[in-house]
Amino acid sequence: MYTLDTNAILYYAQNEAYSVAQIDQLFATSLPIYVSAASVTEAFSPKLLPASERGAIEGILRGLIFVPVDMPIARQSAELRARFGLKLGDAMIAATALLTGSSLVTRNVRDFKRVPGLTVEAI
Repeated sequence: MYTLDTNAILYYAQNEAYSVAQIDQLFATSLPIYVSAASVTEAFSPKLLPASERGAIEGILRGLIFVPVDMPIARQSAELRARFGLKLGDAMIAATALLTGSSLVTRNVRDFKRVPGLTVEAI
């Protein structure tokens, strides 16, 4: 099982060859792939998001399992922020991976490696 970080989604939407190949391999496993509500917010936040990237983000999101912010994720996010100094979005994404028991797929390995019990896979 996997959770995609926002940067993995954005690189995929930008058609970066390495990211597309890696994420396509994840889809080929038929294992669940999750996305945090924080990643959806972050992915659509750029003011100048090109229409082509917006469409690509919409496309990849259709293949992911959306994880809303519920009380357990909110509480876990708060704990991660307090203990490890993560930004709010990163804390929510890490909490999503921890609570779904999935590996976090990201380019931001340095920040997420601080979180004990979180499996991080570089993309």
